[in-house]
Amino acid sequence: MAVWRHPSTHAEYLYVGTMNQSGCEIWRYDGSSWSRSVGPGGSIGRGFGDASNRNVACMASFGDYLYAGTNRDPGGLQVWRTNGSSWERVDGNVFGAANISAVTMCEFNGRLYLGTENHSTGCQVWKTDNGTTWTPCAVGGFGDTANQVAFSMAVFSNRLFVGTKNETSGLWVVSTSDGLIWSRMDGGALGPNNIIAMSMHVYKSHLYLGTS
Repeated sequence: MAVWRHPSTHAEYLYVGTMNQSGCEIWRYDGSSWSRSVGPGGSIGRGFGDASNRNVACMASFGDYLYAGTNRDPGGLQVWRTNGSSWERVDGNVFGAANISAVTMCEFNGRLYLGTENHSTGCQVWKTDNGTTWTPCAVGGFGDTANQVAFSMAVFSNRLFVGTKNETSGLWVVSTSDGLIWSRMDGGALGPNNIIAMSMHVYKSHLYLGTS
């Protein structure tokens, strides 16, 4: 789910992505009515024309566009963006088949960051500054392949925080100030039973994290 503002009209829209075994859909709300943006009646068919895209796992506004990342297993995730009228694929097929889902997105310091689900070598984080050219900035589950999913992101205190899913030893929280060097921030304090950093949000100068 994400809010996107049209760069020309400044109208705001709420976009909601679905899970659908026939291919994901995206619906748009203008404050009074809902319409499909992806799916029957939309500008592109279910799953962005590929039924393997069963889930819109994350969305984010960046620049003039709204970006959407999919869960696509097998085959690997896809990233699409819209200008409010049409959709285009912008991942360049660089993520590979092992990154099966784009789980979370967040803008930080003029770049869009994307966290993946990867059961083979551990989760990854990728970044782009133009929306079409993606480069990895964290691989191998931040040094522990049991961190299979980069599940949530938030910007706090001039750092990008990422929370993981780790079913072996419990979730991790890591952060970066430059998109290059990552530091573990949780200190193992959350324990082995909190295995997923489900959500993060900043409120009144504090970073809150919800677990599973």
